[in-house]
Amino acid sequence: MKSSVADRTVLLNATTIQKGGGVQAVVSLIRLLIDEFRCNDGARWIFAVSGEVRDQLASFDHALRGGIDLCLEHSPAQNRGSRRDLRDFADQNADLVFTFFGPAYVTFRCPHICGVADPWVTHSTKLAYSRLPTLSAKLRIALLSVYKGLWLRRADCWVVEHEAARSGLVSRVRLPPRNIYVVGNNCGQAYLDEERVTGHRALQSTIRVLTFAANYPHKCLDLIPQIAAQLVREHHINNVQFVLTVPAEEYAKSMIVMQARALGVERYICNVGFVALRDGPALYRSCDIMLMPSVLETFSATYPEAMSMGLPIVTSNLEFARSVCRDAAVYFEPLNAGDAARLLASLIENHELRATLIAAGYKRMAHFPSPMEKYCQYRAIVGRLMMTAPVDVD
Repeated sequence: MKSSVADRTVLLNATTIQKGGGVQAVVSLIRLLIDEFRCNDGARWIFAVSGEVRDQLASFDHALRGGIDLCLEHSPAQNRGSRRDLRDFADQNADLVFTFFGPAYVTFRCPHICGVADPWVTHSTKLAYSRLPTLSAKLRIALLSVYKGLWLRRADCWVVEHEAARSGLVSRVRLPPRNIYVVGNNCGQAYLDEERVTGHRALQSTIRVLTFAANYPHKCLDLIPQIAAQLVREHHINNVQFVLTVPAEEYAKSMIVMQARALGVERYICNVGFVALRDGPALYRSCDIMLMPSVLETFSATYPEAMSMGLPIVTSNLEFARSVCRDAAVYFEPLNAGDAARLLASLIENHELRATLIAAGYKRMAHFPSPMEKYCQYRAIVGRLMMTAPVDVD
């Protein structure tokens, strides 16, 4: 039996994280726990992860520990067997569970901290719902958000990345505000370690505009062919290439391809497919501008990634983007391809504007927590909950 807080075991649960920024964020935390603390910072850390998180850790030469950590190939969100395995693993090994991004879809016997980064649950908008193609799709997301909210209520406290998400958990999910903590996000350490570009940065002969995002409806990637068409035909800029990161099989069946064919702009769009976390900085280095047409986010790590890599940002004129980027971006009216093309053209033609945005991005980076600072905030929450939980004695 464990007799002190220092002897306790914390399970970091990332079994439902399979793609997107969540993978990068939790891999960054796990790498820090391994490299800086050897998984023992006064409490012992063990991990339960998805196959995707395991593979990304392996790309950094970090393997899961046999007999200590757990990998679930099927998400507990859709698989009852995985829920049972996760619950049993936690019951047998953990004194506290920290689900990095939830819901966990499991009721744990021990105290449970649950991270929340699903904007559909916390602060979805009519604009975001307009991106869903059918009434049934809208109804499905609405019901799924309610379902997730019910599971979220089974945790003891919650962690979010933005005040808007905290407000949404209070107003929509009816969670107690005193138990919701805000821990800001940033990009991974690999981006922070990159050497900064200073002075004038010339564009490449083929100007590469990067959108580093999964193909979720609210990311609005199908707007990119329309932006490309406007840029070429209205602004007569044809030495441009829009770079996407959608898995190849998914891309081939996407609306992006259909739009590009219909508008005759296929040759201006390059999909590089899935990009491993360790290869992210190299991809940014190969590009000139970052474009993010999303209409719903909590905190997209692509913003600080672009800032740290010296790329000017063009993004939607919405509160989530402005709260992160401030004066390090230019903003177009959401879903307005013509407005986005106009801003891209002005950015391409005006090197002083590019330099101003890049410099503002570097300054903005000082306002985001470092990976170690994020860890310290997480650790304080973990410690607070462990101190209020009963301690077993012999």
